[in-house]
Amino acid sequence: MNPETAAILNALAEKLGTTTDYIWGILIKEAFFFNGINVVIAIILLSASIFLFKRSSDIYSVSRSCHTEYTKDICLFILVVMSFTSFVVIPCSIKNMLHPEYWALKEITQLLK
Repeated sequence: MNPETAAILNALAEKLGTTTDYIWGILIKEAFFFNGINVVIAIILLSASIFLFKRSSDIYSVSRSCHTEYTKDICLFILVVMSFTSFVVIPCSIKNMLHPEYWALKEITQLLK
C-alpha cells in the first residue's frame, strides 16, 4: 500500500473510530462478495437473453396474431441490452475479483469525493 492510500485510510479510520487494517480487510472481502453477486446477476441476464433468443420465433408469431407491430423490435432491443450488459459486467467483475486491492482503492476514493 502506498503512502497516499495509507493516509486516506488513516483519515477514514479516524472518522469511523477503527483501524486502517480492519477497514482494508473488510474492503478486500467486500470486493469478492460484491463482484461475485454482479457475476451471478450477469449470468442470469445472459441466460435470460439466450432463452429469449431461442424463444424469439414463438414471440414473433404471437406478435403477428396480436397485431402489435413493435413487439419484435422491443424483444430484439431487450435481447441486445441484456446481452451487452452481461458481456460488460462479467469481465469487469472478474477483473475486480482478481484485483481486490484496486477495487478497494477505487471505493475509498469515491467515498472521499
